[in-house]
Amino acid sequence: MQSRYKLPEVPSASFYFSKSRENGVIRSEDCLKKRILYIDDEDSLLEIGKLYLERSGNFFVTVCNDPMVAYDMINTNFFDAIVSDYEMPGMNGIELLILIRKYGHSVPFIIFTGKGREEVVIQALNEGADFYIQKGGDNNSQFAELIHKITVSIERNQALSAKMESEHRLSHIISAIPDATFAIDTNHRVIAWNRKMEGLTGISEYDMIGKGDFLYSLPFTNTAEPGIIDLIIHDFPDVEKTCVKFIRENLVITAEKYVLVNSGEKKVRICAAPLYSSQNFIIGAIATIQEISEGCACCNQLEMYKQIALLSPDWEYWENPSHDILYCSPASLQLTGYKPEQFISSPSLVQDIIHPDDLELYLDHIRTVENTYFFHPSFEFRIVMKCGNIRWIERNTSSITGMNNQFMGTLVSNRDITQRKEMEKRLNSQNIENDTKIERIRKMEDRILEKNSLLLTTLRELRVCEQKFQTLLYESNKGIVIFQSGTIIECNNAFLNIFGYLPDEKKTITLDALIPYFVFNPDVERTFDYENSGKGENSSFECDYLRKNGTFFSAKVWMKRIQFPGSNLLMMHIEELKFSQ
Repeated sequence: MQSRYKLPEVPSASFYFSKSRENGVIRSEDCLKKRILYIDDEDSLLEIGKLYLERSGNFFVTVCNDPMVAYDMINTNFFDAIVSDYEMPGMNGIELLILIRKYGHSVPFIIFTGKGREEVVIQALNEGADFYIQKGGDNNSQFAELIHKITVSIERNQALSAKMESEHRLSHIISAIPDATFAIDTNHRVIAWNRKMEGLTGISEYDMIGKGDFLYSLPFTNTAEPGIIDLIIHDFPDVEKTCVKFIRENLVITAEKYVLVNSGEKKVRICAAPLYSSQNFIIGAIATIQEISEGCACCNQLEMYKQIALLSPDWEYWENPSHDILYCSPASLQLTGYKPEQFISSPSLVQDIIHPDDLELYLDHIRTVENTYFFHPSFEFRIVMKCGNIRWIERNTSSITGMNNQFMGTLVSNRDITQRKEMEKRLNSQNIENDTKIERIRKMEDRILEKNSLLLTTLRELRVCEQKFQTLLYESNKGIVIFQSGTIIECNNAFLNIFGYLPDEKKTITLDALIPYFVFNPDVERTFDYENSGKGENSSFECDYLRKNGTFFSAKVWMKRIQFPGSNLLMMHIEELKFSQ
């Protein structure tokens, strides 16, 4: 779709990476920022939104005021999330959402608008919007909510993508296992089905992946019912009754039973175990099915785990009950710097590379595993690589048993969590720094509030003084006038009455007009000296003055100099004398 508008420039991934390398230092926090497209037909709102979102430190924001231009940008650039207004000319936010979803874009989409009708909200969510946020109220609050919803939608989308990628990777791993193997998620939906399962059941992977409601049991029992693998996730008491043998070792189940397959009724051994996420949560179950002849006592579990460990990025090894290492995965070389055969020939090497500060905790963990012989929570510790570098390791263990509950050894899975630990350390440091900044801001706020309180008190006192001054000035029966450089800046009605002027004429009255030059006397001269020189004390004298109508009168004058920063004022009290000279 072509647009008649010129597309705004959107920084590429290389731009952000280059920005993060300024001065030769790579800033990982810049590389981790999410790219947001913010669409609104009001440019002022775009500017405010961009400011608030980028100020959070988590986003790079590209703004656009035209939904058609925005659609072209989405097709040609990558964004982690889209924030859009609803009511816009040419195309509203929901119409843009429908167009985006129609062409397969799964990017998180948030409606951020002032329209709050219920039908609009329902339509937006039905069409695939992640969230609907109504504008209005305090900017800090509404943009804090928007930032939270953007973060949640991105994390949710990433989790979904990671889950799909994990299932795809699991499917590839399971396809390499020589035994018939399949896996389900916690909703009993098939997520992996290898070629051996296709040969055993006659059902292709394409027809089985994604199927739920226990449909995978149809090839074996002719009915859709829970099987051995389902016991890893939920309890189905009747399933155990269908088995010839049934052994549960913590979360691992080994069972023998008769099933119907392509070649007729066969006796099979089913080994079922949980699938774990990187956070050690059960996310599903995996089961292998082997055809066995009557009297077969054990399955080739070691070979099965070898196939899995071969493709795993984690360092895996199998210890027998005597602590000899029967198998070590190739990932040991990358993780520790030592080859698998070095661990097999010298099992004590595993303990030798433990960081000295973590050795005692590691030995306590080992003793716990030896005393219980079943799955244990993960344990985190540090190792010293052959090259001297230090890495953080997450160790998970599970016991392996054969028929008749015979203990066959321990499966150990070691995962490199160094990057996660470094990130946690940076986050803890950042949290401490943020707490310090927040405390400083709070103290500043307290000081500002205290100063504001003092200012308010001062203003109230000034208003009281002003009211008193106004009362003194305008209600006095004496003429009061304030001069600056020979010009009246304020006077009362008594003064105007004495000199015969109207209120609107007071701005035009000068000292020269009131005291003609031919009547100047030393006291009058002191008047000017007093105002201009900035020295002298309060004084009083008698002087002749000139009314507007041209007549003279005698008056007694009291003078006071008023000083303000940058100016000198002269205040005079004038009282007309009732005798003539």
